Amino acid sequence: MSNQHEDSEPFGHMISIVEDISHNLPPISLVKIIILLDQAFGEQGPDALVISRTQYYRAVAGKVFEIQSEYQAEVEGYRLAYIRYLRRRNIFTLLNIFLTCLNTVALLVGIFFGLLPLITLYYAHIPPQAVYHIPRTSLQLNLANGRDIFIILGGAIIIYVLVSLLQRIVAHQVTREYIRLQPTAQELYRRLTAGFRTVVINLMRVARELRSDPVLRSDRAPTLVEIGSARVFPSETFDRIVEFLQLHVTSAVGVSGQRGAGKSTLLQWLVNTLQPDWITVYLPTPATYDALDFARMIFRATANAVLTRNQSRAIPIRSRKFSRFIRPFRPRPSQDEIVRLSNDVLSLIGNSRTDQWTIAGGLSAKGASLNRQKQTTITQKELTHPELISAFTQYLETYRRFGGHKILIAIDELDKLASAEEAIGAINSLKDLFHLPNSHFVVSVSEDALIRFVMRGIPFRDVFDSSFDDIIQVEPPSPENAWKLLAHRTGGFPISVALFCYAWSGGIPRDLIRTARECVNIRRRLGKPVTVGELAPPIVRNDVKDALEAALTTTLTEGGALGVESLLALRRKMEDESISLKNVLQTTDLQYDLETNSNEQNRILMLKRLALYFKLGYSIVNYFTNDFDEKLVADFAKVVEIIRKFGRAKLALSTYPSEAEWLLTEVVKVVTADD
Repeated sequence: MSNQHEDSEPFGHMISIVEDISHNLPPISLVKIIILLDQAFGEQGPDALVISRTQYYRAVAGKVFEIQSEYQAEVEGYRLAYIRYLRRRNIFTLLNIFLTCLNTVALLVGIFFGLLPLITLYYAHIPPQAVYHIPRTSLQLNLANGRDIFIILGGAIIIYVLVSLLQRIVAHQVTREYIRLQPTAQELYRRLTAGFRTVVINLMRVARELRSDPVLRSDRAPTLVEIGSARVFPSETFDRIVEFLQLHVTSAVGVSGQRGAGKSTLLQWLVNTLQPDWITVYLPTPATYDALDFARMIFRATANAVLTRNQSRAIPIRSRKFSRFIRPFRPRPSQDEIVRLSNDVLSLIGNSRTDQWTIAGGLSAKGASLNRQKQTTITQKELTHPELISAFTQYLETYRRFGGHKILIAIDELDKLASAEEAIGAINSLKDLFHLPNSHFVVSVSEDALIRFVMRGIPFRDVFDSSFDDIIQVEPPSPENAWKLLAHRTGGFPISVALFCYAWSGGIPRDLIRTARECVNIRRRLGKPVTVGELAPPIVRNDVKDALEAALTTTLTEGGALGVESLLALRRKMEDESISLKNVLQTTDLQYDLETNSNEQNRILMLKRLALYFKLGYSIVNYFTNDFDEKLVADFAKVVEIIRKFGRAKLALSTYPSEAEWLLTEVVKVVTADD
């Protein structure tokens, strides 16, 4: 599984770090420095994705003076050899410029005297002055004498050939000088790579120490937010989708998962990873859906992406009048055809063009006259949805015939449409575009769509079954990968704290980052390093208070009053910091409220989930405040498995309360047996 690294810092800032490194290692270029850094970075094994690229670059910049001092002899030897190479290359460059000028003069002389006989024959007479005296010599040039012309023409040809050979010799000498420089350069590159690798090893050692560190020391984590970035942890779902796309000539794949599971991030990974071999388009679904506008938006974005890729490779036509004469004599490159096709369809989407030719003729005293005029009218035309889909289909097929790249169209947030009917309508409006050769669609859909697709064997068929080749669910990361995500974003995150964040967030990346951010905020407010046993109670307390506030708001909004007093009393206990959180959660009993609201199904479901939420909060707080670090050291694999079950219970709480209750009961049995 290939790993990519998120660079949360701006790209320009990273380049400035590399420039600092390059300034201390002259005369190595920025590009070569980056190549050497990447070679030393390599694969980090079990610590993959924990060391960020920015962190690595900063560490190298801090050690560059030590590296330069250690390899001073190699750096100085390469610098002198490079100066020698530059001096000789500059001499050869000046010589090549002189030879090029001489070659150009010889070519112009040859062309002139080669065409002179033709000009003479055309005008059928000798020019007024046929004899020219060469200044300061006794030589004469007789243009009426063909021998003189052929001597000059032959001399120009000989000079052109000799100069061309000299230019090849000069280029060969430059190449030899460069090859002569390479042994010294390669030795320096090898030493620098070893020095950079030493920095990586030290960072990995620090990462392992932070992994086992029982306290959270970092009080600053600016990247613990939802930022658009490259891939941040290995994902089996991602690899599965990429493999499916690469093995098929066309496909339509749905991506399903809970809110915050990482569907948008996964689609952005696809767009970034498949470039430049593919043409990729990423489009969020508009909040207000209209089938025609949505299809037009996809069409326009795809044509613009194709145009951007091929426009720089197309041969520019500087004169349309001149191009009319040369077009029949040269084949049009495929890039030119693709550019012309894309420009045409972009005009078609919003405009309609009409060309009208008029011919007028007549006789006069001077003879006959014929006049031909062209009038072009461009008018706005609203294409219907079938016309737009037909044009898009034809465009993709024509683009494929021209040998274009594969196209990936990633449509995000389709699951956020107001209703399931709108989502089905959106899929219906796009299904005619699915499974065209050379094009692939990846669409984020709701979990309801996944259920419909899984039940396709039962005798009913709907749009999801008939449109998608597969619907793949985005699974939460493992506890280990969740720690790597947090450690990568913070530059160091204890695994004990990361496991708590995983258990309390259910492993959902968005909630995982939020919980970790709150841990860092608590560390900053306290002004000292904190253990997971100190972090778990306040975070769970705050979230339980928020859940109580939401339950109270829901109850009062629906006009109910039963059960409000007990919820208010429970909220007051939560706000009292002097009362132990474990005591509050352990002694909370909502059974009376459940019996009181026995006729209100929605209220019963809410109270059951709230009671289960309290039980889960108590179990997690109790587990992490009861010698958790000793348990982690004693049996790491077993602790990780328990955390995984806590996460599954929290994840199931919002969708399947009964399943969440069963999972929580099972994990509590395991924890109790260990204690």
